[in-house]
Amino acid sequence: MIEIGLMSSIPPTSFQCARCHKPLQGDLGLIMSDGTMICRSCLKDPDAVIPLTDASGPVSDLSNTPNQALSGEDENLFRGLIHTPFTMIFALVLVLVYLAGSYPQFGQPTETFLQWSNLDFTGVITRQEYWRLVTANFSHASWEHLFFNTFALLIFGYLLESLIGWRVMVLWGLTAMVGSDWLTLYFQVPHSVGASGILYGFQTAYIILSARAALVYRSQSFGKTLQSLIGYILVMVVLNISSPYPLNLFGHLGGALAGVLCALTYPFGKRIGSPQPIITALMNLATAGLVLGIFLRHH
Repeated sequence: MIEIGLMSSIPPTSFQCARCHKPLQGDLGLIMSDGTMICRSCLKDPDAVIPLTDASGPVSDLSNTPNQALSGEDENLFRGLIHTPFTMIFALVLVLVYLAGSYPQFGQPTETFLQWSNLDFTGVITRQEYWRLVTANFSHASWEHLFFNTFALLIFGYLLESLIGWRVMVLWGLTAMVGSDWLTLYFQVPHSVGASGILYGFQTAYIILSARAALVYRSQSFGKTLQSLIGYILVMVVLNISSPYPLNLFGHLGGALAGVLCALTYPFGKRIGSPQPIITALMNLATAGLVLGIFLRHH
């Protein structure tokens, strides 16, 4: 989660929470605009509207965001996923598509299904089978392939959607899908299946968004966030290059770049569901779609 307005410079138990009157523990307090302070536990109220400030003035408005309800240590991942409907529905769709593609044995997907659904360069460019631009992102080559992608989705999808809401999450997912499809076709990858491009978009978007927030809100954790970002990039590069399995590196890169675009243009300080983040996400999707459309038109 993005940590905003942390009172890291205030000694433990120096102040009390304005709501529950318990001593604030270390850096777990948040400063409100009226100068009072509130503990993390009291942020579990999903209807709370708490303008936060740091030494230089107001920096954010945490208005009815799902991550408020998840800030307590006693909350578990399952309950948190209830607040991230897109992540849950997307994961369920991936599993259902796999089961349909592997029917009736429910083992490996059938050759017929994979031939119909994969992102086949010749099929898209020569035969104009444009459905492959969508179906390839929901199909997987094996149970292992499905498991790792779904696992990554439940982690990064949960983290990202709890910050930006399901509407923006849908648009960012579509943008990452378009970016992945475009680079896959541009570099003429023969065949490709899997939601990895979308997931790389979510992963990079979350990390870039965290780094932006730490910088904008002058958090002392910015250095650690930047180190995590660099470390993540290095790990992903090594895994993609050294993997014994055939990976669509260009599809991964296209999704990741789309995620960077979305995170860099995201407007901070807006309520989840407010128009500006949605409009910005729509503009990013339109830009990615225009690039893919121009490519398809000239091939």
